[in-house]
Amino acid sequence: MEENENLFERLSMMFKIGGEETKELINAGYITPDLFTTKKTEDFKRTFIETYKDKTLHALRETSDTREAMKRVGLTRFIAFLVMCDELAYEGYLEKTEEGKYKVK
Repeated sequence: MEENENLFERLSMMFKIGGEETKELINAGYITPDLFTTKKTEDFKRTFIETYKDKTLHALRETSDTREAMKRVGLTRFIAFLVMCDELAYEGYLEKTEEGKYKVK
């Protein structure tokens, strides 16, 4: 599971151009040599979010503590959880109340 979290986080954040991590993402088909994301990236991120969406919404109904919600969902990488919550807020499932804080709409 942490491997998926790590990849989700890496694909959601800026990566060092020319770094080893960038080469790995290019070789795995997640980004192009011009540093554009591919359909594989979008599919992976969508699947990741869909996998954890219901658990995230349930956890955030039970607690306003974002880190506690992340633990209840079963994730360990806080940045990955925040990026997912930002996407769920964009999609209208969550409301961002302040930086790093969310509530279910």
